[in-house]
Amino acid sequence: MPIVSFGDAPMWVESHNGFNDSPPRQKGKIPMVPLTPEQIVKFSARFAIDQDAVKAAFSS
Repeated sequence: MPIVSFGDAPMWVESHNGFNDSPPRQKGKIPMVPLTPEQIVKFSARFAIDQDAVKAAFSS
């Protein structure tokens, strides 16, 4: 599987899914809080993931 790694932080985005180390085993270990406006800009620029698309995916 191809991997893209950045040498500076933040380096990756961990997903939530039904396999690997995703919930329920990891549930509660890392607090989930909304991104700040500054973090939204950085998250979008760094990973090209749209916050509204993520919200839509998890709200269904």
